[in-house]
Amino acid sequence: MEFKITEIGKMPSHWQVVSIEQIGDVVGGGTPSTKREDYYGGEVSWITPKDLSGHTKRKISRGARNITELGLNNSSARLLPKETVLLSSRAPIGYVAIADKEVSTNQGFKSIICDKNKIQPIYLYYVLKESKERLESVATGSTFKEVSGSSVKKFEIALPPLNEQRIISRILSSIDSKIEINQDIINNFEQLAQTLFKRWFVDFEFPNENGDPYKSSGGEMVESELGMIPAGWKEGTLNDIGAIVGGGTPSKKIDSYYTTQGYSWITPKDLSNDKSVYIFKGSLDITEEALKKSSAKLHPTNTVLFSSRAPIGYVAIAGQEVATNQGFKSIIPKKEVPSEYIYLLLKHLTPVIESNASGSTFKEISGAGMKGIKVVVPLKEILADYKSIVKPLFKKVKETEIENKSLTSLRDTLLPKLLSGEIELPNETEVTEDVPIS
Repeated sequence: MEFKITEIGKMPSHWQVVSIEQIGDVVGGGTPSTKREDYYGGEVSWITPKDLSGHTKRKISRGARNITELGLNNSSARLLPKETVLLSSRAPIGYVAIADKEVSTNQGFKSIICDKNKIQPIYLYYVLKESKERLESVATGSTFKEVSGSSVKKFEIALPPLNEQRIISRILSSIDSKIEINQDIINNFEQLAQTLFKRWFVDFEFPNENGDPYKSSGGEMVESELGMIPAGWKEGTLNDIGAIVGGGTPSKKIDSYYTTQGYSWITPKDLSNDKSVYIFKGSLDITEEALKKSSAKLHPTNTVLFSSRAPIGYVAIAGQEVATNQGFKSIIPKKEVPSEYIYLLLKHLTPVIESNASGSTFKEISGAGMKGIKVVVPLKEILADYKSIVKPLFKKVKETEIENKSLTSLRDTLLPKLLSGEIELPNETEVTEDVPIS
């Protein structure tokens, strides 16, 4: 295969370099007046960049808020057709999703309505995902960077023939489809565990000796500072269920303290980028010398990490030995307390912990504050029964998350190679059908 060198990189000689305005219409968005209640709560899906911040799927059908037809008609928001490619143009730049139905957006988007005779929406989705850094480089602004509509229109991309676009998209979509199916499995298992947690430890409807719901079957309840609790259970604090430990940051002035192949070192930012139940690595590892020369300490597998500032409330279970920075107050569970229970308990208690935080620049919960958070301490037998039920669920979650990390790594390796023509495509019969996004 022959290649050519272009301003946007090397590519097969039969591919074209085109601007986005040559393959579709670039459309902005708008926000209906927030002073008008009748502009919100309708049937029109309205997407903001914030809606894409935790969105892991390729398609999106709605955001946190809907708007009304009246709101749509009295603002610069526009109804976009299904399969429009949504591109966030500010705060931050580079979130991408495909509209799964007619949607509108706020002004934080420059969306592309594709000419399907020239480009597949799913192909453009992958091109824009891979082009985040280039998009950021053409942004302007002092308060915050923004990519203008004209910059998006002039933004150049590599355009293979439609048949090759379909083949590339099928390869990448087959991986993403598996990732999305796996994520649905994870979400279902976690939701099941959360429902069981609430039923047992909030509603006190764990099975009694006859297998009936404890509280509603007349189980004995006693008064406590935390309200009525089952007989035999105790008032306590988080310190009663595990050791609360902090972290630290090795000196950034000593480059040798940081590596890619050392001890896992986790920051709250790592959890903001990875919403998994289990965390194995952060963006940086640290060396043994860094551990010795800082307040960072190695915590055992199944330690439950809890971010104590900026922001409060990220929770994850250590999938292996890890260290953290000082933005955590983590819990090393006592022998009889399952880490899965602590994980769900901390998620449940996050509003209480936030209310006990202090600070002027940003809120933070101190070690002493964390240790003093009051909890109801269940009987050991109840915790053991709960563990026997949820342990297999969390085991499946862990296995599936590990599989997704491998699939994500594979996709991210293939993505730039496929979009530059570096990988020669299979010589198959012409693909005439659009790539479905399941």
